[in-house]
Amino acid sequence: MSKQEIREKTILKMADLAKNKPLEKKRQELVIIDKLLRSEEWQMANSVGLTISQSIEFSTSDLLLIALEQKKKVYVPKTMPKSQLAFLPYLSAEQGLIKSSYGLLEPSYDKALENNELDLVIVPGVGFNLNNNQRIGFGGGYYDRFIAKYQPKTVSLCLDVQIVTSEQWLDNQFDIKINKILTV
Repeated sequence: MSKQEIREKTILKMADLAKNKPLEKKRQELVIIDKLLRSEEWQMANSVGLTISQSIEFSTSDLLLIALEQKKKVYVPKTMPKSQLAFLPYLSAEQGLIKSSYGLLEPSYDKALENNELDLVIVPGVGFNLNNNQRIGFGGGYYDRFIAKYQPKTVSLCLDVQIVTSEQWLDNQFDIKINKILTV
Protein backbone atom coordinates (compact mmCIF):
# COMPACT_ATOMS: atom_id res chain seq x y z
CA MET A 1 0.00 0.00 0.00
CA SER A 2 1.38 3.44 -0.91
CA LYS A 3 1.70 6.28 1.58
CA GLN A 4 -1.02 8.15 -0.30
CA GLU A 5 -3.41 5.18 -0.01
CA ILE A 6 -2.63 4.85 3.71
CA ARG A 7 -3.14 8.60 4.13
CA GLU A 8 -6.53 8.51 2.39
CA LYS A 9 -7.79 5.47 4.33
CA THR A 10 -6.58 6.81 7.67
CA ILE A 11 -8.16 10.22 7.09
CA LEU A 12 -11.48 8.45 6.49
CA LYS A 13 -11.05 6.55 9.77
CA MET A 14 -10.19 9.79 11.59
CA ALA A 15 -13.27 11.50 10.14
CA ASP A 16 -15.47 8.56 11.15
CA LEU A 17 -14.13 8.62 14.71
CA ALA A 18 -14.68 12.39 14.99
CA LYS A 19 -18.20 12.28 13.54
CA ASN A 20 -19.61 9.01 14.84
CA LYS A 21 -17.69 8.41 18.06
CA PRO A 22 -16.81 11.85 19.46
CA LEU A 23 -16.89 10.64 23.08
CA GLU A 24 -14.45 7.83 22.29
CA LYS A 25 -12.19 10.31 20.49
CA LYS A 26 -12.28 12.64 23.50
CA ARG A 27 -11.58 9.73 25.88
CA GLN A 28 -8.51 8.73 23.89
CA GLU A 29 -7.30 12.33 23.75
CA LEU A 30 -7.56 12.70 27.52
CA VAL A 31 -5.64 9.46 28.15
CA ILE A 32 -2.89 10.50 25.74
CA ILE A 33 -2.69 14.05 27.12
CA ASP A 34 -2.26 12.57 30.60
CA LYS A 35 0.66 10.47 29.31
CA LEU A 36 2.20 13.55 27.69
CA LEU A 37 1.88 15.64 30.85
CA ARG A 38 3.71 12.96 32.83
CA SER A 39 6.49 12.64 30.23
CA GLU A 40 9.96 14.04 30.79
CA GLU A 41 9.77 15.77 27.40
CA TRP A 42 6.77 17.84 28.51
CA GLN A 43 7.96 18.47 32.04
CA MET A 44 11.38 19.73 30.88
CA ALA A 45 10.01 21.95 28.10
CA ASN A 46 9.70 25.69 28.63
CA SER A 47 8.67 26.34 25.03
CA VAL A 48 6.28 24.14 23.07
CA GLY A 49 5.36 24.14 19.39
CA LEU A 50 1.74 23.15 18.99
CA THR A 51 -0.54 23.15 15.96
CA ILE A 52 -4.10 24.50 16.06
CA SER A 53 -5.89 21.26 15.20
CA GLN A 54 -8.68 20.65 12.72
CA SER A 55 -11.82 18.69 13.66
CA ILE A 56 -10.68 15.21 12.60
CA GLU A 57 -7.20 15.57 14.10
CA PHE A 58 -6.15 14.95 17.68
CA SER A 59 -7.63 18.01 19.38
CA THR A 60 -4.96 20.33 20.76
CA SER A 61 -7.38 22.79 22.42
CA ASP A 62 -7.14 21.25 25.92
CA LEU A 63 -3.38 20.86 25.62
CA LEU A 64 -3.02 24.49 24.55
CA LEU A 65 -4.90 25.66 27.65
CA ILE A 66 -2.87 23.38 29.92
CA ALA A 67 0.40 24.65 28.45
CA LEU A 68 -0.66 28.25 29.04
CA GLU A 69 -1.79 27.44 32.61
CA GLN A 70 1.61 25.85 33.24
CA LYS A 71 3.25 29.08 32.00
CA LYS A 72 4.88 27.38 29.04
CA LYS A 73 5.68 29.57 26.04
CA VAL A 74 3.39 28.29 23.29
CA TYR A 75 4.28 28.72 19.63
CA VAL A 76 2.08 27.81 16.67
CA PRO A 77 3.22 27.00 13.14
CA LYS A 78 2.91 29.29 10.16
CA THR A 79 3.34 27.83 6.67
CA MET A 80 5.93 29.77 4.73
CA PRO A 81 7.08 29.89 1.09
CA LYS A 82 9.10 26.94 -0.23
CA SER A 83 7.24 24.50 2.05
CA GLN A 84 8.88 25.82 5.22
CA LEU A 85 7.42 26.29 8.71
CA ALA A 86 8.01 29.10 11.18
CA PHE A 87 6.78 29.06 14.78
CA LEU A 88 5.29 32.23 16.25
CA PRO A 89 3.92 33.02 19.73
CA TYR A 90 0.34 32.02 20.44
CA LEU A 91 -1.40 35.12 21.78
CA SER A 92 -5.06 34.11 22.02
CA ALA A 93 -7.78 32.47 19.97
CA GLU A 94 -9.14 35.85 18.98
CA GLN A 95 -5.85 37.61 18.44
CA GLY A 96 -3.64 37.08 15.47
CA LEU A 97 -4.96 33.83 13.95
CA ILE A 98 -5.95 33.83 10.29
CA LYS A 99 -6.97 31.07 7.87
CA SER A 100 -4.15 29.96 5.61
CA SER A 101 -4.53 28.86 2.00
CA TYR A 102 -4.72 25.31 3.43
CA GLY A 103 -7.65 26.28 5.69
CA LEU A 104 -5.51 26.07 8.85
CA LEU A 105 -5.58 28.66 11.62
CA GLU A 106 -2.17 30.32 11.74
CA PRO A 107 -0.66 33.48 13.20
CA SER A 108 0.12 36.36 10.89
CA TYR A 109 3.83 36.43 10.20
CA ASP A 110 6.18 38.70 12.10
CA LYS A 111 9.89 37.92 11.65
CA ALA A 112 10.75 39.59 14.96
CA LEU A 113 8.58 37.08 16.87
CA GLU A 114 9.74 33.93 15.07
CA ASN A 115 11.20 31.23 17.33
CA ASN A 116 12.23 27.94 15.76
CA GLU A 117 14.48 26.87 18.65
CA LEU A 118 11.75 25.15 20.64
CA ASP A 119 12.22 22.74 23.55
CA LEU A 120 9.46 20.46 22.29
CA VAL A 121 7.34 20.21 19.15
CA ILE A 122 4.08 18.26 19.18
CA VAL A 123 4.10 16.93 15.63
CA PRO A 124 0.72 16.26 14.01
CA GLY A 125 0.20 13.48 11.52
CA VAL A 126 -2.21 11.14 9.82
CA GLY A 127 -0.60 7.77 10.46
CA PHE A 128 2.05 6.54 12.87
CA ASN A 129 4.20 3.42 12.89
CA LEU A 130 4.82 2.51 16.53
CA ASN A 131 7.57 0.03 15.59
CA ASN A 132 9.95 2.59 14.10
CA ASN A 133 8.49 6.01 15.08
CA GLN A 134 7.74 6.98 11.48
CA ARG A 135 4.79 9.21 10.64
CA ILE A 136 2.73 9.99 7.61
CA GLY A 137 1.78 13.63 7.55
CA PHE A 138 -0.74 15.43 5.41
CA GLY A 139 1.61 15.35 2.43
CA GLY A 140 3.41 18.69 2.34
CA GLY A 141 6.62 17.70 4.13
CA TYR A 142 6.56 20.88 6.24
CA TYR A 143 7.28 19.17 9.55
CA ASP A 144 9.88 16.81 8.04
CA ARG A 145 11.85 19.79 6.72
CA PHE A 146 11.46 21.72 10.00
CA ILE A 147 12.59 18.78 12.14
CA ALA A 148 15.53 18.03 9.83
CA LYS A 149 16.69 21.66 10.04
CA TYR A 150 16.15 22.48 13.74
CA GLN A 151 16.19 19.00 15.34
CA PRO A 152 13.82 19.71 18.24
CA LYS A 153 12.58 17.05 20.63
CA THR A 154 9.41 15.69 19.07
CA VAL A 155 6.33 13.91 20.35
CA SER A 156 3.28 12.85 18.34
CA LEU A 157 -0.14 12.13 19.83
CA CYS A 158 -1.78 9.17 18.10
CA LEU A 159 -5.41 8.05 18.23
CA ASP A 160 -5.96 4.31 17.80
CA VAL A 161 -7.26 4.74 14.22
CA GLN A 162 -3.94 6.38 13.29
CA ILE A 163 -1.76 3.37 14.12
CA VAL A 164 -0.24 1.91 10.96
CA THR A 165 1.75 -1.34 10.95
CA SER A 166 5.30 -1.52 9.64
CA GLU A 167 4.35 -3.78 6.75
CA GLN A 168 2.11 -1.09 5.29
CA TRP A 169 4.74 1.39 4.14
CA LEU A 170 8.45 1.68 3.72
CA ASP A 171 10.60 4.49 5.06
CA ASN A 172 11.28 7.35 2.69
CA GLN A 173 14.57 9.26 2.77
CA PHE A 174 12.66 12.48 3.51
CA ASP A 175 10.56 11.04 6.35
CA ILE A 176 11.91 12.14 9.72
CA LYS A 177 11.35 9.90 12.73
CA ILE A 178 9.55 11.22 15.79
CA ASN A 179 11.32 10.88 19.15
CA LYS A 180 8.21 9.56 20.91
CA ILE A 181 4.71 8.56 19.85
CA LEU A 182 2.05 8.43 22.56
CA THR A 183 -1.16 6.47 22.10
CA VAL A 184 -3.87 4.83 24.22
